[in-house]
Amino acid sequence: MKAISVENQYEKFSDLEKSEVLKLMEWTNRQKHLPDIEEIEAILFLYSCHNSMELAKQTVDLNFTLRTLCPEFFAKRDTSSSDIQRAMKVW
Repeated sequence: MKAISVENQYEKFSDLEKSEVLKLMEWTNRQKHLPDIEEIEAILFLYSCHNSMELAKQTVDLNFTLRTLCPEFFAKRDTSSSDIQRAMKVW
């Protein structure tokens, strides 16, 4: 898998300001219940939230909260388990 370059993302998303990305990173660093995020993660959160800082903060918080509360959704998922197979049939 090819790594995503921070510089390429700033070029690709020209309306994204580095100062806003750094603000989001600083905000997550101050939140004791959240892990620190990398610059590329902050870029992707901000971009996916249409550069809305408040929406990006809510999304970061919700993302990591759900990862804590429902780890089975994000890691070590056994796609052959009966629960997953039943859910796939319903879907």
